[in-house]
Amino acid sequence: MATITVYEPTGPTIDLGALKYATRGELEDGLDVTLVNNGKPRAKELLQFLGEELKKDLPIRSVDVFSKTSAGKPLTGDEAKVIAARSHLVITGVGD
Repeated sequence: MATITVYEPTGPTIDLGALKYATRGELEDGLDVTLVNNGKPRAKELLQFLGEELKKDLPIRSVDVFSKTSAGKPLTGDEAKVIAARSHLVITGVGD
């Protein structure tokens, strides 16, 4: 007879009020945001919309889009380093 193992994806409850956030300094020149387009249909449009909406609430200096060739292809280590070095905030998204 076969054995079926079932994993329950729940964990202990966390008191969110107990979390301590890192202190943030003021950004005199604003945020540089990179949006990572995963290559799926409509992902770029979704991310560009998000970038425009963020501009309404955050001091954003620039929004760049980095497009992957395929959703199934991860960023290389070098690509991730370049994006991290030039960005205060990185957002990736999916399409479809």
